[in-house]
Amino acid sequence: MKKILITGANSYIGTSLENWLAQETDKYKVETINIRGNSWKENDFSIYDVVFHVAGIAHVSSDRRMEDLYYKVNRDLTIETAKKAKAEGVKQFIFMSSIIVYGDSSKNKRVIDSNTVPTPSNFYGKSKLQAEEGIKTLESDVFKVVVLRPPMIYGKRSKGNYPRLAKLAKKVPVFPDIDNERSMLHIDNLCEFNKIMIDHEESGLFFPQNKEYVKTSEMVRLIAEVNGKKIRLTKIFNGLLRLIEFKVAIVNKVFGNLVYEKSMSEYKVNYRIRDLRETIELTELESGQMIGNVQSKNVSEDLISIIMPAYNCGNFIGITLDSVINQTYQNWEVIMVDDCSTDDTAEVAQQYIKKDQRIKYHKLDKNCGAAVARNKAVDLAEGKYMAFLDSDDIWFPKKLTKQISFMEKNNYGFTCTSYTKIDEEGNYLNRTIKAQGKRDYEGVLKTCPGNSTVIYNAEKLGKYKIPDIKKRNDYVMWLQVIKNEQYLFGIEEPLGSHRIRIGAISSNKKSLVGYHWKVYREIEKLSLIKSSYLIVYWIVATVSKLR
Repeated sequence: MKKILITGANSYIGTSLENWLAQETDKYKVETINIRGNSWKENDFSIYDVVFHVAGIAHVSSDRRMEDLYYKVNRDLTIETAKKAKAEGVKQFIFMSSIIVYGDSSKNKRVIDSNTVPTPSNFYGKSKLQAEEGIKTLESDVFKVVVLRPPMIYGKRSKGNYPRLAKLAKKVPVFPDIDNERSMLHIDNLCEFNKIMIDHEESGLFFPQNKEYVKTSEMVRLIAEVNGKKIRLTKIFNGLLRLIEFKVAIVNKVFGNLVYEKSMSEYKVNYRIRDLRETIELTELESGQMIGNVQSKNVSEDLISIIMPAYNCGNFIGITLDSVINQTYQNWEVIMVDDCSTDDTAEVAQQYIKKDQRIKYHKLDKNCGAAVARNKAVDLAEGKYMAFLDSDDIWFPKKLTKQISFMEKNNYGFTCTSYTKIDEEGNYLNRTIKAQGKRDYEGVLKTCPGNSTVIYNAEKLGKYKIPDIKKRNDYVMWLQVIKNEQYLFGIEEPLGSHRIRIGAISSNKKSLVGYHWKVYREIEKLSLIKSSYLIVYWIVATVSKLR
């Protein structure tokens, strides 16, 4: 578990990140601090792994009387906080800078690339840039510094230009149709990016932005549409607006051009979990009213049966069940089949059953193995969808919502997701296993999806039983499903964590070779040559994952 200190208590970005990380209480413990005055200097920073520094003056002012205050807060306080963090053993310092270090937007197309030199045009931008320069000198092998230069950040209850545009979109019947491009960043995409920076213990300079550039008039039209309004875009006013653009600052802010070249914002793990329409819906509508592709009216909330065989998992089953209870998708049942555990698995399960009747527990008369336990759970399941969860793994809160939405939107019957790996104590291992976008039978033969990531439509495809094989029985089930559904579709975003336990069946890779051979030759009836090829392929792929 990582301990994170957010400077700037009650700030929009700080509070948003705090709430975002609170979805995974097994991975993060977050505290906030107000660093006004001097009392904060008495706090012990040595207990934290990460300091996320967002405290500062976040608006642009042309009042020269404010200049000294900008440098004092945005530059000097940042450097002082970073020095304290380094001196007291903090491992990572994340600083929220801004695209403003590159100056103002432009009447003509303006693209910032990796060769663009910062040229701040006001003391807000200058103070941010000087803060960057000051903290970068502190970086070392044991003190990693992350500097973020995001574009305009928006989201529910955000301040700045977005709420002004939204207010206009709800009131005016017409709006200027000017061709411009701006980089923007929704607060959820920013929070996910910061979470990834923490997980990967990154350092360096980063430029997160939404996947799409934004044309102001199109965004206004979309805001109006989401709010049930119609707005007409017109070019009638374009000449006048272009004429006064550099005389009236607000016009340049609204209709100017300023974007990051898209490759600058790519990262090895996807952080852009919201597209533009979804972010507008999230920002404009009340909780539960979304009409897009996540928490929407289109997601039917059909019953999901969660198949969970269990054996001697008393130390972990509570955390696993909590991750189910905390799902944003709430129409589910857990079918837990206990394979005659000898620890306190049954006692822990009973405690949860008393609190939530959606959790159903069945204990086998004798230890029969995971295949028998899984088959029994499938027998008892009543849901339209079958989801699978190992009794020591963890789902992220929006796993079911996102995956069912993905299936219903695209009419997919068989899906999986990417996942991260954690150790026995729940610590992130800096390893993400990515789901392939599309796999057929041959693809599944080569690469088995993570068991706890799979959901299939049982109403469409039926229930599947598996032969009594001690190991790789989940693999056999997926090979059965793929023969009927033709394709397995994957979600790139990690939506859960797989726990690596010392002594667990799946952790002993050497012992799995024989079971893979049995699957290929005895169950799938593959030729000797093809089975040999697949064994070699599996060994090579497994070794590469362990690096």
